[in-house]
Amino acid sequence: MINISLEIEIKKNNAVLEKCITKAISQTRNILFQEFSEGKEIQNDDISSSTARSPMTHTLAFCKYFDKKNFQNISLSAKEFVRICHKIYTSKSTIRKNDFSLIIPNYQNVQESISATFIKQIIRGIGVMLLSLWRQDAVILTSNFRIPLTTQGTRGEKKEICKSLYSEVLLFFQNFRQPISGEKNYKLKVSKGLNKSLQHHIQQSGWKFIIATDWHKIEDVNVDDSVKFLKAIADHKSGKTSFVPLTTPIKDMLLLLRESFGERVCYTMDDFLNARKEIFNRKIKDSKYSTSSLLSPHCCGDIANFDVRAASKEWAETQENYVSLKRKRGMKSYKEIYKSLKILNEFLFFEIPQFYQAQDKPLIVPSKPKEFTRKYIDGSNGTPSLIDFICDNRSTDTAYGHLLKIDKYFDYLQRESTNRPSLHGFVNPLIRKIDFPLIKRRSGTSKTIICQEHFSPMLSYLYALEQFIWYIVKSLVEESTNFELRSKILNEIENISPAYDTLIETERFGFIPFIYHRGSLYPIKWIHKSSLSLSYRKVKNYEPSKVPNIIHLHQTLISFETGIRHIHIRWLDKDKYDERINRKLPLPPICELVVNTDKVKHDPWTAHVSRRVIILLDKLKYLRSRYNETWVGNSYWYDGHVRSPFGKIKPLFPIGGDRPDGGKPSDDGVYIRKFREFLIAFQEFANDSNLFDSAIGLASCCEYRTSDGQLARKFDSDITPHSARATVVSQHIKILPPWVIGRYITGHENEATVIYYSVIDPQVIDSASAQQNLALKGLHPLLSKPGDGLKIKADDIHSKLRQAINENISEAFSDFGAISVGHEHSEGRIESGISIAKEVSRNQLAHNSTHICPYNNICPKEVILEVGERNCGQCWASIKTVDHLPRIAAHIRALHFKVNGLTERIFSLKAQGVSENILANFDKDRHGLANEVAAWIASFTILEQFRKDSRTRDKYLIKKPDIIEKNLEVMKAGSDELSSILIRVRDAQLYPEFFTEQLNSNLVKLRNKILAKNGDIDRLINQPTGYSQLDEFRGIIRGICDHANVSVEGLFNFMLSEPPSGNPSLIEIL
Repeated sequence: MINISLEIEIKKNNAVLEKCITKAISQTRNILFQEFSEGKEIQNDDISSSTARSPMTHTLAFCKYFDKKNFQNISLSAKEFVRICHKIYTSKSTIRKNDFSLIIPNYQNVQESISATFIKQIIRGIGVMLLSLWRQDAVILTSNFRIPLTTQGTRGEKKEICKSLYSEVLLFFQNFRQPISGEKNYKLKVSKGLNKSLQHHIQQSGWKFIIATDWHKIEDVNVDDSVKFLKAIADHKSGKTSFVPLTTPIKDMLLLLRESFGERVCYTMDDFLNARKEIFNRKIKDSKYSTSSLLSPHCCGDIANFDVRAASKEWAETQENYVSLKRKRGMKSYKEIYKSLKILNEFLFFEIPQFYQAQDKPLIVPSKPKEFTRKYIDGSNGTPSLIDFICDNRSTDTAYGHLLKIDKYFDYLQRESTNRPSLHGFVNPLIRKIDFPLIKRRSGTSKTIICQEHFSPMLSYLYALEQFIWYIVKSLVEESTNFELRSKILNEIENISPAYDTLIETERFGFIPFIYHRGSLYPIKWIHKSSLSLSYRKVKNYEPSKVPNIIHLHQTLISFETGIRHIHIRWLDKDKYDERINRKLPLPPICELVVNTDKVKHDPWTAHVSRRVIILLDKLKYLRSRYNETWVGNSYWYDGHVRSPFGKIKPLFPIGGDRPDGGKPSDDGVYIRKFREFLIAFQEFANDSNLFDSAIGLASCCEYRTSDGQLARKFDSDITPHSARATVVSQHIKILPPWVIGRYITGHENEATVIYYSVIDPQVIDSASAQQNLALKGLHPLLSKPGDGLKIKADDIHSKLRQAINENISEAFSDFGAISVGHEHSEGRIESGISIAKEVSRNQLAHNSTHICPYNNICPKEVILEVGERNCGQCWASIKTVDHLPRIAAHIRALHFKVNGLTERIFSLKAQGVSENILANFDKDRHGLANEVAAWIASFTILEQFRKDSRTRDKYLIKKPDIIEKNLEVMKAGSDELSSILIRVRDAQLYPEFFTEQLNSNLVKLRNKILAKNGDIDRLINQPTGYSQLDEFRGIIRGICDHANVSVEGLFNFMLSEPPSGNPSLIEIL
């Protein structure tokens, strides 16, 4: 029988139950006296709530109020009494003494003596009593029931006090939770070969399943109750019913009992698998198909009547040999190989047999590698397909990575087939060019970075949080700490509520951190309890106490300071990180940090970091010296890789705790959660304090219930720990070349990898765009150098456009919005530049700055006759794309300038009486240029609309155009002559071919006019020549506008005005 509700199940009637309660109270008193008073019975009057009394007796509070004599004095029935006791014991809310009014005998006479100290001890006694009732088979408990515990020793270890009440089945599984000295220890017998995950789940939740049943003897265990329990958990997850969300490995628990007790067990594993299949009527896969699990003596699959261990023996052995060989060859990380092999094993030993079983066909499983042929790749002849199995519900990149690792394993088997008889005849069935999914190479990282506006305030917040937590940690671990201060902090920590959403008032600890932002101070008055990461620690010269664990915050700060991979930060060696720092001198602003591990390098390397990083690491080194725990002094292989080339390490980021592996860093899962907690903490602080003009959303948060029913928070964010690496690169690349960043800061192996991690912050682009716009309008000082502007060179051999065309011309034209005019030939055939380009060789395409010519810049006769030679704007064969836009805009301005020049020339010649024939030639040239300008403007308009529409486009077939990637916008400038000249000067600086004689003449004329107007005779005489006069001219304009506080338009109006005689020039005024 099993209880799948949250209410206690009572099996006895009131009369029998009353006798059971009397016995349970007696057993509870004996257990408590045995545990807390060495078996001596203490009189009620001698049981005091004082914790200062020696010996302390408050732990015997239950005995003070309950005995078999006074139980008769309560007015409740036996069943009501049990139900109220169970409700009190399993309640998640705070219990007050009034809650005992119905169950404590003679409550009115004793209520004054029930103190807050007694309440906790009474509740523990009630738990022991309920467990005794379960052991008497009077009740069936619920899965949210807690085994009563106490603490022991200086480490505050949890200890079970009810082992005398355990049934045979419960005792078996509790031995996985904690060895019981002096009794047969099943853990040592059956845990050999169990993986850590299974051990953990049995220890954490195995007993929660057992106490919800009436399984007291091994013979009581049955399949029906097990399947009902699984169904209850499934219904809870789907929202059908309310239950306790557990991750209980029921199948493995049944297997353990079967292996340990043999014939006493009244079921087979096939019985369980068939019963489960009937209940759920769907595929259920809860077995681990990893190589180590298949090699384990404790191995059970998910398919009935199928011996997975025997079927997988050959595969698992060769997989282990393959990985061992890779390890010997110096591979630093082989976990990813195991992941891919696990997927292969799932296909072999779950998907294939399940496929045949669903069709009521005999199970034909390739138990030997040589039986695995091409049909399992294609899914032919009525078999499932490995390709489909891997690609379903996985991204293309992920599937490609798994197939690549499996393919290499198959290559190993094929080469090994000549040495191992069982592999004879095996041929790698995978064909890369056919089976592997097509993927495009990323041009950059997909990681989301923290934008420039938020990065600095966030770093300030994290440093302020670090100072607050370090103040607490230092006060608790330093030997010279004032006793009163330490006691006050310890008291505040002990009073922190266990609720998941508890906020801590920083002022109560005597330290209020703050940040400085936009000229104002913002105090951090509240922080989340989770930011402290409290745990019991053994500190030298002190009793064990709760101490914040600061390693995750330090790791986050160092990652944002340096951009070094998180795994290499975690494995920094306490004895080597500062080898290149002279400790006899104060720390310089930039220090050398020895990073002793790397993903690519085989030797330690040096990163140049801020001294803030070294200060953080020094704190961690000091903390190691103050802990008095088992792991202190231990060394560990890098990331668990035995015989790693980096040797054994004493990490600066130990997870802590008085256990041998406490000196190892935390795993990725733990840190990812802490990283997101810090993002949420800053986000809530920033939004509550109105740090920015609008609310920010770095991460999201939702509530859920843990396996024991407690509320907790779950975090999610596009910003990951690895985003810190991309953020640092993106911040530095604005001022440092890639090779400097890679070699001296982040440790990237080459420039290409650094560039891969650089992400252009849209806010930087917006800022630059605004600055340029203001400059050209004359509302802001001009940019000082030609290199300040962003330019896109579509004709460059390394441009995205050319790379995309070389990869797939049709998809490239789609991505880049290519346009060309359709043209009808004399025979009625219609073609365009795009259709021609798709047919000719790639070498035939001429990539120009404004367009692509499919005729290799050699105009055919038909084009010359129709639009004229080299009139590419009007040519139906020319192909324009969005990445040509910046150069097209400059070309339009240059042509427009020529048209205006010809127009002025025609009017001038006409005024001088030049003949109509001569004027007609000039007018023909002007008309041709005007047509070309009109054609280019039409192309620009179409492409600009495509660019605007593409800003919301998520996916591209090959590459995202540069102009969209960089988020460039069209800028409008003033219409006066000076603004026009400045734009043309800018074009000439970006594209030297626009520095024409005509521009030079206009520039000299305007320059001399400005200098003469302002009386600058020296500069008027010293005329610069060539390209240098562009910078000089812009410098003149910038200087006058800055000092006189006038716009470009204002300066132009001043030039047009005629100042009164005797008035000083603008230069004299300045």
